[in-house]
Amino acid sequence: MKEVVWIFGNSTAGKETFIKYVVESRDEQLYARLDWKSKNVKASVSSIRNIGQYNNDPVTLKHDDILTEVPLLLREADVVLIKWQIVDSEANRIEKLMAILPNVRHRIILIATPHNELVKRLLNKSWWDDDDVDAFIEEETIGLEELIGSLKDKLLITEISGNPKDYTYYTSN
Repeated sequence: MKEVVWIFGNSTAGKETFIKYVVESRDEQLYARLDWKSKNVKASVSSIRNIGQYNNDPVTLKHDDILTEVPLLLREADVVLIKWQIVDSEANRIEKLMAILPNVRHRIILIATPHNELVKRLLNKSWWDDDDVDAFIEEETIGLEELIGSLKDKLLITEISGNPKDYTYYTSN
């Protein structure tokens, strides 16, 4: 069965790193654990390229391209990975894609990265300009947990370590 996979996680959790690793490495062990053995896995380029910071950001609005790009990718691919942003949930893109592709399995992979690692990564980002990194991470994590909780009855959710040297995982539902 074809599959659409939204890659969730905090800011700097490693969503894009995970997507690139999966597509480029074709790690046989990881593919087997994710039930993708012998499957053609592609990434949604528009979900990676169009990273905006707020809802009306013209770049963020280009995230709607996901809704046309993913069905096209699924003509050749078995699995399409999408880098999730909060604006995708705010615009109901997950639900819209589920309606567009009702005969495709929809899934979330949550990249779980420890708080202290998120702090280090955020402080190294050129766009980071908030004084209270801990409060930012805590608020973002609470929002992410609530969102995942609201989707757990609709989608399979798999949690994976945010450490690129150890993409171990377990399924939480």
